[in-house]
Amino acid sequence: MKKSFGLLTLVFFVTAAAFLNFSAFDAEAGPIIIKGITGLPKNHLAAQPFFRVMEKFNEQAKGEAVLKYVGGPEVFSPPNQAMAVKRGSVHLSQNFAGAYAGMVPLAKAFPLSRITPREERENGAFGMLQELHKKAGLLYLGRGQSAPPDKGFFWIWTVKKVEKPSDLKGLRIGGISPAANEFVKALGAVPKVVGIEEGYTAVERGVIDGWWITFEDVVSTGMHEVLPYIIDHPWYCDNDTFVMNPDFFNSLPKNIQNLLIQCISEVENTWYNEVEERWKKDEQIMKEAGMQFLYFSEEDAKAYVELAYDSLWTEIEKDYPEEAQKLRKLFSGK
Repeated sequence: MKKSFGLLTLVFFVTAAAFLNFSAFDAEAGPIIIKGITGLPKNHLAAQPFFRVMEKFNEQAKGEAVLKYVGGPEVFSPPNQAMAVKRGSVHLSQNFAGAYAGMVPLAKAFPLSRITPREERENGAFGMLQELHKKAGLLYLGRGQSAPPDKGFFWIWTVKKVEKPSDLKGLRIGGISPAANEFVKALGAVPKVVGIEEGYTAVERGVIDGWWITFEDVVSTGMHEVLPYIIDHPWYCDNDTFVMNPDFFNSLPKNIQNLLIQCISEVENTWYNEVEERWKKDEQIMKEAGMQFLYFSEEDAKAYVELAYDSLWTEIEKDYPEEAQKLRKLFSGK
């Protein structure tokens, strides 16, 4: 009996010692490190929501956890970032959803929302998007940035003055991704995917007759010098998203989970205000360079913008008819 008691006592003290050593080691290990990455380079305007989230999170986490930036597309290319997150190579990514459309059904639909991110969280759209990401082994946490429903995020610039949508027929319209291909084709124009670093030369050499993109990518690349016209009827919202490794997220303390969600939610609803301020300055630069802002008739303008949405929804509904119709209704806010 004494022998058994002694053995139990020994086991108890060994276990207690192990626990105490583990606790001490855990405390000495320092803060939880959350490794994050962006689809665009660190200095790109569209990558800045990540750094706003990082700033807010690190300040409020008070050393318990640290969101650490480990790089941009030089670490993992945009098409490979979602898979890197899924595998745990990095924990969090802010990237454009179109880059991982092969993994997540309806990812191409992200630009088609006509409600605010806050409304998406309230009306069920956010929950549906989370379920779609869950099937791909990803946790969707929110948008990187999003234009308000009465604004728009993308424009078409041209080398030719156009007075109505039909004037775009036959023009070669470039873009850095195929996200607007269906819209361009519906206009009777020819879509061309051209790298952003090649855009200026492509216009200058007559390879393309126009370009669809956001303000910051026109002025920052100098393309306002070779594109004299802008059709000032914007369409879509941005499709940047925050996705995370679900296992890593679930391993975080609840307060850290909530803080990360809170910071992303705050930034997704306020970042556009900062973008808009930057765009006002870019607009002035464009006008000083002699760029003309073109406007269609009220009827043509409405048809032009609606065509941007309808053409892409039609394409998405071919592959995912039921899910696309459900998300379309949620994104419409009706």
